[in-house]
Amino acid sequence: MSTKIRSIRGYVSTGVGIIACPCHLAITLPIVLALTAGTAFGAWLSANTGLVFALSTVLFFGGIGLGSVWLSQDSKPKRQSLTPTEPRPKAEHLPLEKSCECCEPLGQSVTHRARQ
Repeated sequence: MSTKIRSIRGYVSTGVGIIACPCHLAITLPIVLALTAGTAFGAWLSANTGLVFALSTVLFFGGIGLGSVWLSQDSKPKRQSLTPTEPRPKAEHLPLEKSCECCEPLGQSVTHRARQ
């Protein structure tokens, strides 16, 4: 997904979380009740204000959390590819410069040594 869409999605999620903040319900809940007055939804909202506060709290933390995750993904650097772009050299073509004296003589490969 492009970074622009991810950034917009993060800002929208954070904005919804801020609007749904339970501390703003003292202002927003009466406005919503006035707008939905005379409907079944308005009657349900006025009868279940405790549930509205609980759902608002969950929406607040979810919106802020998702928004911060989505907005922080833009600043992370992209991972490098795990597959190499150049072919790896084969083991028999690698130079043997250093060797332990007790294991094998200098300059000889373990694969080329005869087994005893």
